[in-house]
Amino acid sequence: MSKDFQGKGLGKILFAKLAEAALENGIAGFIAYTSPQNKSMINLFKSLPYTVHTTFDGDVLLLTCRFDETK
Repeated sequence: MSKDFQGKGLGKILFAKLAEAALENGIAGFIAYTSPQNKSMINLFKSLPYTVHTTFDGDVLLLTCRFDETK
């Protein structure tokens, strides 16, 4: 992705659209595997209106949230 578009809130917009489409198709939430150093992804998940659960799977961080578990 171009640096010109980073930090503009596009991730939040995309996640909102994905959540809307997921709910319409019976999907219960999001799961993401990421590096513990990927602060952008971690912060994006934590900015969602859902309760985020974080666990480690080896050296990888697992982020999960369910659409029916709002903050």
